[in-house]
Amino acid sequence: MNSTIKYVLTFVAGVVVGIAGLLLVSVAINQTSSDNNFTRLEQPKTLNIAKHFKVIQVLPDGSALAMSNDYDFDYVSMTKLRSFGTVVLLLASSSEAYYDNQQITISSTECLTQVGTYRYTNAHNIEKTVPVVEIDDK
Repeated sequence: MNSTIKYVLTFVAGVVVGIAGLLLVSVAINQTSSDNNFTRLEQPKTLNIAKHFKVIQVLPDGSALAMSNDYDFDYVSMTKLRSFGTVVLLLASSSEAYYDNQQITISSTECLTQVGTYRYTNAHNIEKTVPVVEIDDK
């Protein structure tokens, strides 16, 4: 085998190994970056932000981004009691399958428990951080 063929084969082998290595690294980075979007709280806490939510997007794992649609106003103190438009991430559960535009109502025997935060980029390319909540019994 002459030296020109050896050089060409060595070059081709190097390119193939380089591409394979790049693919492996990109897959590894992609898997860890999706896990970094969720930060778990050391101590979960009860939230009293709203009782009614509308699902705005269901994520591939079954969790749902939901927006509160409560708006209570205290006319005595002239303050808003709950925030209209607060977005939360409802964790996927085996007992509830979320779907777009679903109305979620937190009953008087239930409460929202914040278990962490979730970071995502919205359609306008703005990074958002929202509370991750579970619906629990009181």
